[in-house]
Amino acid sequence: MTPEIIADLQSHFSSLASTQGVTGAIGELTAHLASGRTDHAFFEDIIDRYDLAGEQWFAPQRLDLLIGFANECLENRELLHATQLGNLRVLKSFLQISDGEFLHHRPSEIAHILREQLRIVLADAIIDDEEDMYLVTLQALFGLGYDDFLTLTRAVFENVWAELQLSVQRQDVDTETVATKMKMLEPVVRLAALQYRSLGALNS
Repeated sequence: MTPEIIADLQSHFSSLASTQGVTGAIGELTAHLASGRTDHAFFEDIIDRYDLAGEQWFAPQRLDLLIGFANECLENRELLHATQLGNLRVLKSFLQISDGEFLHHRPSEIAHILREQLRIVLADAIIDDEEDMYLVTLQALFGLGYDDFLTLTRAVFENVWAELQLSVQRQDVDTETVATKMKMLEPVVRLAALQYRSLGALNS
């Protein structure tokens, strides 16, 4: 773990500790992260001391610790850089978050994050190899299957596709370039369109 990762986590959770306090299980986790420590033994001790193994409120609230940090990283409306991704992996590991938990407990919150990131990637209506790997990284970070990822981001693909179609109708663009972009994007747009709109909040 690099010093940059520790410093970023410390800064965020120190601020959180000062505004929300450090009492209770979530407070103690916040204080521990603010100290720059991310050892699994402490997390497991919290589970034992507060008898949290069967507490339904704890799972989503610990996810909120990561979501809050992710939202701070995304305030500049850019793609996450390597250090930020490292931060999030460390935090996910410390909080012992399993695949499927974000989708189960916080689908709208991660849908918002993924849609905003995908809008940046698709600003030119192209997903190159590097951007494709980045999206795969986000999918893994939030513990999603590919179909789940497409369900959460379907609206973005549909909007970009509609804009490409409209640009062709206006005939004010290089139609050959647009046609190339549409050919490259069509397979994933078709796959996204097959996904169910299970939650209204995920469609905007």
